[in-house]
Amino acid sequence: MKKALTLALVWCVLSGMALANHNEIIGGFRDGLAFGLKYEETKLGSLSLNYGLEATTGEDFSFTGDNPLVLFGGLEFPLFELGPRKMPTSLELGLVGYSGNQSQLGVYASVMVDNFNGIEPLDLEVGCDYLGDHGRVTLQLGYTLFSDLTP
Repeated sequence: MKKALTLALVWCVLSGMALANHNEIIGGFRDGLAFGLKYEETKLGSLSLNYGLEATTGEDFSFTGDNPLVLFGGLEFPLFELGPRKMPTSLELGLVGYSGNQSQLGVYASVMVDNFNGIEPLDLEVGCDYLGDHGRVTLQLGYTLFSDLTP
């Protein structure tokens, strides 16, 4: 059942690639070292739907750990512009699933800073994944690959 759910979520993420307005490579710390893809679609005015997939090393820093795959999806709410470079800042809230030998489902919250340090395709994410009885801090950088892929 867990494998079928994982495959269904991977299929949903990959099938949405053509609909995404903003695709980026992300990496950093999320249950160890993480690397993956993130997709963003603008839905209701300024709100955005974000979802993605990451491979992680886990706490033991080996890709053969208990939960090597992280799936996430949530809504991004714009907050304000930060600093003299007017970096757009937003809050992202959503669901996160750690898939593997010890699969877990939880929620996450993160603060996103777009155009980090004045570099337009670079984004910074700082947040927390909460998985029922414990939390994990996340710190990631994203680099935009494609924008406005929808016709």
